[in-house]
Amino acid sequence: MSKEVIIGKEYVFSVAKFNKDLSNADKEKVEWAWKKEGGEIQYFEKQGYIDDKGNVSKKISFDKNLAGEKIYIMPFLEEPDRSVSVIVQVLTPVLAKEIIIITGTEKESETFGNKLMFMAQTVREVRVNYSNQKYLTVLYYPDDYSNEQIDAFKKAILSFNDKTEIIEIDTRQKMIDYINTKTIDASKNDRELPNDNNDLVKIDTIKIFSHGMPSRFTFGLGWPLVPVEINNVDQEFNKTHVSLLQKEAFIAEAKLYSFACRSGNNSTQQSFIGPGYNVVYYPINPRSLVTTTKFFETRTEAQRFFDSKNSGMINKAIRIETVPTPFEQAKPQESLAQDIANHLDIKVYTYLVRSNYSNTWNEGDDQKYRDQYEHYEDEDAHNPINPKDWYRAYKSGGWDEVIWNPKGAYGPVKAGETPKGLPRKLYLFTKNSKPVPQ
Repeated sequence: MSKEVIIGKEYVFSVAKFNKDLSNADKEKVEWAWKKEGGEIQYFEKQGYIDDKGNVSKKISFDKNLAGEKIYIMPFLEEPDRSVSVIVQVLTPVLAKEIIIITGTEKESETFGNKLMFMAQTVREVRVNYSNQKYLTVLYYPDDYSNEQIDAFKKAILSFNDKTEIIEIDTRQKMIDYINTKTIDASKNDRELPNDNNDLVKIDTIKIFSHGMPSRFTFGLGWPLVPVEINNVDQEFNKTHVSLLQKEAFIAEAKLYSFACRSGNNSTQQSFIGPGYNVVYYPINPRSLVTTTKFFETRTEAQRFFDSKNSGMINKAIRIETVPTPFEQAKPQESLAQDIANHLDIKVYTYLVRSNYSNTWNEGDDQKYRDQYEHYEDEDAHNPINPKDWYRAYKSGGWDEVIWNPKGAYGPVKAGETPKGLPRKLYLFTKNSKPVPQ
């Protein structure tokens, strides 16, 4: 009967007995060979060793090219003999699918309702979609979360799936290393070889809950005191980093969902208007070099205005420009989402507009859910702007608190209202194709 072995794992083989007494010097002459069923005998380059019990032994691991093969391991003094061997069956690895959820920091809007919204959406995903997932990993950036908040986050996740691996990361590189190798330091590649369960673990789905800018995942974004972007650059993932991801880490049908703002948008415009025509003209006179622009929906209207401005020297029109659709202006096919889809050849789902997390605590009349709300002290919490949050914060007894529910978010993320003019739909990005609304 053959013994089952897993590719890449090291096994110790020992000679059970000899047909005559041998000195240690003779034992050291024992050589080792192997052969596949129906194949030729192959010789190991290195001999074995004598262990601390005096047994002649050899450590052997099996290459992935031997998957599914029956192998004969033969120690010998003169010639290898199949009748004096141990038979092993090299198992064919089983493809196992991993779900990864990436949770960003919340330093940008540390209010009563917003502070724990990324964490809450992560817990909701586990509860709603992945409670029975064998390989589920949550990567989270810990900045500005208290130990108490992190403990509540972990406890909630494990209450819905106790097999979840929860890993703290503080840099983009650790995130990339985990995606590529299933380790946060790339010290080995656990996606190349099966684990002790003979599972070859590849990524099925990544879901991202974080702040974002056009074509950037800003896991460390914050505007704590002044209205200027303060971004931890070591925690940002943008288009320059896409090529660092390894396609081999993913299954063929893999998906990525980004609920970071504007991942499918490559424009920083705050509003969009079009299609139509812009007439550019001098509102004072050409010598001033000051221009202004007026938009028209039709070419006829634009031409009429252009001609009227050219009738005198004071207000002189200088050109008519075609304005494409807001979708075209956003350049989604040059976005981070498109680059990821192209590079990894996976499906990427995201918005062109900002993501709206307002449904996180929108429990309506669900009293059971409402009864489970908790509040955590947070000295960095700002006064809430949302009237409902204001009321809740007031009822909780103070402003320096944040809201939490061990069941996670009540409702999912949806499309936001801005930038104005863009479609408020989830888009599917696939390799070298135009994004498709869902």
